[in-house]
Amino acid sequence: VYSEIRHIVYAFDYLHGGKLPLTRLIPFIRPLNCRLTILQIVEDQYSKLEEEQLIEHQHAISNLYSELKISYDTLRSSDVIQSINSYIIRNEPDVLALCSVHRNLLSRLFHKSIIKNITAFSSYPVLVFHE
Repeated sequence: VYSEIRHIVYAFDYLHGGKLPLTRLIPFIRPLNCRLTILQIVEDQYSKLEEEQLIEHQHAISNLYSELKISYDTLRSSDVIQSINSYIIRNEPDVLALCSVHRNLLSRLFHKSIIKNITAFSSYPVLVFHE
């Protein structure tokens, strides 16, 4: 059943990735005037330094896109795919957004594709875009 898109969850590791690719997602969000929740899943144990870095990134993103309704959420888990799926089922956003990042051959050999795994079993809309 079609419903208006009012809330998008964007799952991306902006803490370890260095920058958050939003340039392709923003033109989609602006006309919808919907809420955007940026979900960070941290696999490591809690650290004060990591928490400070997360807050720093969040302030920078909020300042850069002050006209958007952005919120942040952080989960701590070693199973990223299951954590994203559980979060989406629990919070029921209208869309899950994922960014496909280009990887070289060596990193593709050792990297488990989150997008491939989530799209294989998801029962909710998933928006995949390239960096």
